[in-house]
Amino acid sequence: MHETIILAPGANPTELLRSCAKAGYNTLGVRIMSTLEFVRYSLMKSGISIDADFIPSSDIPNIIYSLNKGGFFSAAKYVDAVNIARAFKVMNSLVDDVETPLKAGQFKEKNEAILELYNAYQDYKHEHNLVDADDIIHMAPPMEAVILDEFPLAPIESRLVSNPKHWSLKNIFKFNDNIKSIKAYGEINEAKYILKDIYKNHSLDECVIACANPAIYTEVFNDLAVQYDIPITFGCGKPIATTNPAKLLSLIMNWETSNYFGIDGLYKILKSGTFNTELFNEKYLEAIGNLRICFNKATNDKRISDYEKVNTDTDFVRSFAADMEAGVTAFIRKYCIVDDEAALDLICNAIDSFLNYNPGSNYKDIALDIFDRNYGNSISEEGKVYLTTIAGAMSTVRPKLYACGLSSTNFPGSVRESYLLLDDDLKNFSDRAPLSDVVLDKKLKDYENLISLYKDKTLSYSSFDLAEVKPQNPSSVLFGNDFEEVNYFIDSNIIPEFEYKPVAIHVKDWQDREYSASAIDAFVKCPKLFYLQRLLDIWPHEPEDPLCIIDAKTFGNLAHKMMELLSGSNISKDEFKDHCSHAFDEYLLTRPAVFGAEVPREKKQFMDAMLKSYTTAEVISTETRYSAVHESGVKLKGYPDRVEKDGTLVDFKTGRNVKHKTDDIDRCVQVVMYAWLCEQAGIDIDHCEYWYLRLGQKVECAYDEAMKARFAEKLEELVKCANSNTWETKTKIPKSEKCTYCQFGDICQR
Repeated sequence: MHETIILAPGANPTELLRSCAKAGYNTLGVRIMSTLEFVRYSLMKSGISIDADFIPSSDIPNIIYSLNKGGFFSAAKYVDAVNIARAFKVMNSLVDDVETPLKAGQFKEKNEAILELYNAYQDYKHEHNLVDADDIIHMAPPMEAVILDEFPLAPIESRLVSNPKHWSLKNIFKFNDNIKSIKAYGEINEAKYILKDIYKNHSLDECVIACANPAIYTEVFNDLAVQYDIPITFGCGKPIATTNPAKLLSLIMNWETSNYFGIDGLYKILKSGTFNTELFNEKYLEAIGNLRICFNKATNDKRISDYEKVNTDTDFVRSFAADMEAGVTAFIRKYCIVDDEAALDLICNAIDSFLNYNPGSNYKDIALDIFDRNYGNSISEEGKVYLTTIAGAMSTVRPKLYACGLSSTNFPGSVRESYLLLDDDLKNFSDRAPLSDVVLDKKLKDYENLISLYKDKTLSYSSFDLAEVKPQNPSSVLFGNDFEEVNYFIDSNIIPEFEYKPVAIHVKDWQDREYSASAIDAFVKCPKLFYLQRLLDIWPHEPEDPLCIIDAKTFGNLAHKMMELLSGSNISKDEFKDHCSHAFDEYLLTRPAVFGAEVPREKKQFMDAMLKSYTTAEVISTETRYSAVHESGVKLKGYPDRVEKDGTLVDFKTGRNVKHKTDDIDRCVQVVMYAWLCEQAGIDIDHCEYWYLRLGQKVECAYDEAMKARFAEKLEELVKCANSNTWETKTKIPKSEKCTYCQFGDICQR
C-alpha cells in the first residue's frame, strides 16, 4: 500500500486526520508528521543510527542557564535562558553556520555574547555525547513528502523534503462564509456569551473555540468549566497555576520567603485544600512554625536540639523536618493532594531537571516560569467543546467556530522585535527569516486560512479591559463588520440554573453552654461578633508577623505565668527578675528570632514590664476556675488572674494602650463578671483593677449594687438576642460606611 506522508510543523496530526476523515477525505495510508517525527522516520528508513543521547527541549534552557558565566548576560534570569534557547532554535532553522550572520550584526557586544553562549552549548553537547532536535535535523537525508500551504516550512526544514507536493486544506474543507461578529464587556462575559450560545444552538462537539490569547482565555474557560461542570477539552492546555501542585508550590514559596517558614505560612498550606492533612499532626503546628523548620538540615538540627532543652516531644518535628530536607519536589510529591498527575510530573520534573544542571541554584529561580505554563494539551473528545489557539483550530475543523479575543491588543498585536535577535540581525540570516512584521503577517495568514475552513463562524472581542476600564479596539481582521453588542454583564447562570438562598442559623443549645468573661465582653462590644465566634464557632486565623520577636498574645501568656509565680511564693525582686529572664530565654528556644539583634530590646521591654508589676501583696486566688448560673439563665465561667486578701480583684493587661475606663460597664464587664463569680463562691470583692503591665498603670472599677445591676442588664440583652436569633452590630460607624471593627466583614456584610 502506498503511504502518503504530510510534513506539517505546528499541526496536530491526530486532530487533522480526524477532521479530514469527517470531511470525506480518504485518510487511509496518510501520515501527518511533525518535523522531529519526520526526521526520525527519515533516519530510520535510511538506516542511520545515532549513538548520542537526545536532549529534551525542556532541558535546553537549564543547560544554557548553567553555562552562563556572567559577562553580557550577568543579570540574566531563567526566563532569559528560555528566550536564548528559542533564539538558538530560530537561528538553526535558518542556516547551518550561525557565526557569520551574527558577527555581521549591528550590536557587536550582544551578538558576540550570544555566539559565545551558543558555542559553549555546542561544546557541552560534544563533551557529553548529546544531540538535540536541531542536530538531528541536519543529519537526516531528504525524503518525499507533501507540504500543506497552511503549515509552511522554515528554510532548513525545506531541505528535508525531496520532490515536494503542495496541498491545501481549502481543497478539503469547502464551506461557505457565514460570519457573525460580537463584542462583549470583558473576557469573562465574552466566554459566557459563547458558552450560552453553544448550549442554546449547537451540540457541544460541533464547536471549536479558538482564542487569540491563550494565556488569558484558557484560565477564563477553565474557571467556567469547573464552576458549571461544562465539558471542555483544552487543545492549548490548561493553566498549570490552577492545579493543586502549582498552588502548593506557590504556598511553599510564600512560606519560605515572606513568612520565613513561620506558623502563618504553614497554616495557609494546611488549610489550602492542596495539602494532605492526614499526614500531618496539627498538634505540632505551633512547634514547627515557631522553630521555622526549613529545607536545610543543619539549620533544622540546631533549632530542634535547642528546643529539646525545654520540650523533648520532637519525634514528629524531626520526621517532618526530614521530609523537607529531602527537597521541595519530594515534599510536594508526598503531601500534595494531586488533582492532575500530569501537572505534578511537569512541575517536579522541571524543578528536578533545573537543579540537576544547576546544583547551586534554588527552585524559586524556575518557579515563576512554571506558573506561566500551560500543560496537558488534549485531543478533541466526543460530547465536549474544543478550546484551542487560532493556529491550532486549523487542525480540528468542526461545523461551528468561535474565535474570541480578537481585540487589537491580542490579535495580531503590535510589531515586537526579539531583544536577542533584532530584525536587522535576522536579515543577515535569510530572506525568509521571521522578522517582526513577518510574524504578524503569519498570524493574519493563519486567521485567513482558519475562517476559510469553517462553515459557520462567530468572531468576538472584549470591548473593555475591565482591569483598567479602558476601551479596546477590534482587531484589524474585524474592521468593516457589523457588531452585535452583548449585555454589559451576562447573568452568571449558564447551565444549570443556580440559586443561592442564605439561611440564618439559630443556635438552640445556647443555654447549655458556659460563657467566659471574654465571650461576654465580645457580646457587649458587638452581638454579631459574639454570635459568629461563640455560637457558630467561627474563628478567623490571626495573622503572624514572622519578624516579631514576641507577639502580644505570647507576651501576655508569659507575663501571666510570671505574675502567677509571684502570687504563689514569697520571692525577692531579684529572684523574680531571674525567673523572668530565664522564662524569656526559654521562650526563644521554642521560637528562634529571625533577627537576633532585636532580642535584647524586646527582652528589656518584657523585664521592665514585669519589674514594674512586682508586688508583695497577699494573694488568696490566682487563675482559679469559678462557675455559676446567673439569674438570667446564662451559665458563666472564669479564671480571675488575681484576687488579693484585701478584696481587690486584678486582671492583667499587656497592651500598649489603655482600653478600659473607670466604672464603665461596657469597658470593664470582664472584671465585674469575675467579681460576681467570686462572690457566688463566697469571696468578698471590694473593687476591681486592670493592671497594664507594660505601662505600670492601673484602671479601677467599682463593684457595687449599681454595677451588678448593669451587668445583669447586659446578660438580659444577650438572652433577648439569643431567643429572637437577632444579632445586630453595635458599632458607631454610619450604615453607609463599611465596618472595620473585626475580621468578620465578609461574613457580617457590615
